[in-house]
Amino acid sequence: MNRFYWVLILLCAAWMTPRAHAEATKWVVDTEKTDFDREPLPEQKKSLINWEQDPREWLDLQTWLIQRDLKDKEPGWKVRQRMMAAPEQIGKVLSCIGDCRLYRGTIPTRVRWLSRIKEGDEIHTGADSYIWILLTDGALVRMAPETSLGFLEINVSKDKIFYQARLNRGYLFWLPRSERQQKMHTLHDTDPLFLPLMEKEANLTWFQRNIYQGKTDTEQWSLTATATVLGLKEQMADLNRLIGENNKFTKLRSHEILLVAPNGNLLAQDVAFSWFYGEANQSYFKLHPRDEFEEGERILPISARFMYRGYSNIRTDDVPVDKWMAVDVDGRELTPLAEPPQYLELSEVFYKRLTTVFLARERAIDRRKDFWKSNEASLASQWGYRLWGAELKDRLNFLIEYSRRLETTNLRSLQRLAESMKNTETMKMSEFDERYFVKALNSYYNSLKQKHALARESTRDMAPIHYYGWLLKNARQQ
Repeated sequence: MNRFYWVLILLCAAWMTPRAHAEATKWVVDTEKTDFDREPLPEQKKSLINWEQDPREWLDLQTWLIQRDLKDKEPGWKVRQRMMAAPEQIGKVLSCIGDCRLYRGTIPTRVRWLSRIKEGDEIHTGADSYIWILLTDGALVRMAPETSLGFLEINVSKDKIFYQARLNRGYLFWLPRSERQQKMHTLHDTDPLFLPLMEKEANLTWFQRNIYQGKTDTEQWSLTATATVLGLKEQMADLNRLIGENNKFTKLRSHEILLVAPNGNLLAQDVAFSWFYGEANQSYFKLHPRDEFEEGERILPISARFMYRGYSNIRTDDVPVDKWMAVDVDGRELTPLAEPPQYLELSEVFYKRLTTVFLARERAIDRRKDFWKSNEASLASQWGYRLWGAELKDRLNFLIEYSRRLETTNLRSLQRLAESMKNTETMKMSEFDERYFVKALNSYYNSLKQKHALARESTRDMAPIHYYGWLLKNARQQ
């Protein structure tokens, strides 16, 4: 009976409170109204009540009166609450080899093709495990084994898409989408470990089937006897066609990334880079302009600045392209490497030719045309993103200052821990060695040996249903 009276009092108080009259889809709102709302973001319920909490809490009149008073003083509280309860999507998994785990909170989950990655998520790769991640704007991220990367933030504006990520440890390759078309070549992909992809129409075998099955027996025999890689020319042509078509609606938004590592920050715009960090050890990174692989003049300019550690150290340096750089353990010095370690140079081989991965990327962008054409309202209601304006610059300045101070504190604690463990096996494992690429390298060598193997050519005769079964078996998403 007591609960009945409490509910009755609560309903009476709610009835006496001024009611909201703003329309749900109204974005420019009257600040005199405190309860205005808008359409729920994707995957959100219309109700803002947390029905999973203890009923005694949201039926408590005193708590309700306090919350009601705060809400009356804060116009737009419903909109803010919806924004805070809906992390924006960073991207999706394109392919995973081995053990790739996503941490959303403290509980890990295995990820595979098309697994979603949202703000605040961390991706960890195990031993001999690799992952390609496709970001919202078409950028690609490749993580090597034993790597941990946190995707902290994505902000969309009319002229750029900004990311903040933290490399906790390991080795990654970050590749923004280029507006330029790829130069034609007749060579296999250099990262065959991930092939074939589950995006079936991006694979070379798809183009080979289409060509082979349209020929006579005599023509098929001549195709088998030649040393030329069948279908590669057609795959490259389809890639360049899609790049040109997608450029029309992507509006060439700039790609900006603030990569935070324990001993330094890199603010890069429209330029690819590799970065390695081992616990309490120096970092290595390199900018890759990729001019030798792309046609025409660059439309979006590239730039990169390195930011040091120190509570009051606001010094930044421009970074040269196509040169390996070393960052000392304390994050106070940046040094060009005249002779970089051999393993670092060897790790670059996997990024030279990525035709299949690029084609899968362009096909994914083509399916998301509506995202690029969205206005402020539909960008939020359909896709779940806030459209940033001039305040994005202030946000970037805050993140740079905040990360420098926070990571300086973290780095000091990490160095004290490393000092107590300097002779252990754990600290020896913080250096860059072959475990970050040896499995991928073996796959590359094997692909060269078997490029004309019968097992590869058998897909040319397959019917669609048999080809799909072959893809499920061989697209290694474990």
